[in-house]
Amino acid sequence: MDVIDINGQRRDCDEIVLDQQYPGYVTLKFTSRNRGRQYLEWCPIDEFNKNNPELSAVLGSPTPPPKSDLGVATHGGEFYLEDTTKNWEDNLYVGYMVWIARGMGEGQIRLIKSNSKNNLTIDKAWQIIPNETSQYVVSRDIHDVKILDNRLPTDLT
Repeated sequence: MDVIDINGQRRDCDEIVLDQQYPGYVTLKFTSRNRGRQYLEWCPIDEFNKNNPELSAVLGSPTPPPKSDLGVATHGGEFYLEDTTKNWEDNLYVGYMVWIARGMGEGQIRLIKSNSKNNLTIDKAWQIIPNETSQYVVSRDIHDVKILDNRLPTDLT
């Protein structure tokens, strides 16, 4: 089927599926015309629907991905960060990244493997364990972090 890909090019696509590993993204499977090899591309759902409105029914009614979040840690451990002010849904942020934006451990980024209502479990140990001075951002787009309202948590008061 013809699709407009993420680069705005019309191409023949073999398969379109919601990506289970990256909420909010569509996986497109293509076969190279020159070499016959299959490869995948990813596209945000909203961008795919904007470029391919006639194909939006193929995706059904996907649940929108959770929004990015931020806060100040209340405690940290080797493989977790805790914020007792939160009340997240269990495993809402699996596959997202957590970035320590300020304070103890600043600059570290880790993949979230699971989460409970106020605890993020990460994929590898912190080099510097976050503490109550650590401000963090949870986002699926950590490579292009967008601070909420252009402010970090301590700026919200």
